[in-house]
Amino acid sequence: MNSLMAFDLFNAEIDTLKMNEFLSVSQNLQGFENVILEIDDNNILRNITFPDDEYFGTFIDCDEFAIEFSKILKNGEVKLYFDGEDENFAWGYKITPGKVFELYKVWTEGIQIH
Repeated sequence: MNSLMAFDLFNAEIDTLKMNEFLSVSQNLQGFENVILEIDDNNILRNITFPDDEYFGTFIDCDEFAIEFSKILKNGEVKLYFDGEDENFAWGYKITPGKVFELYKVWTEGIQIH
């Protein structure tokens, strides 16, 4: 099943010494084979991209990708979000240095509109 990937970045500092190993491992993770991490001169992650901006795909190995990502994150936080094709199934990950937490989409009742 295909899904749409989105993300939020919170002062995510990358350990550039571990970057090549991360990219090598990612090549074997379905959906993340061609991931590109754009970092600035201070090693802060500014963007996660794919060739041709392919944010819609089959992200089978998202658990493993999040775990590997946690190994290169020195400081800060990254949140990855995935929405399934039918939009009824959504999940995500909060990634901090050395840790990964699952995120769940929760529906709550809001204000009355009618």
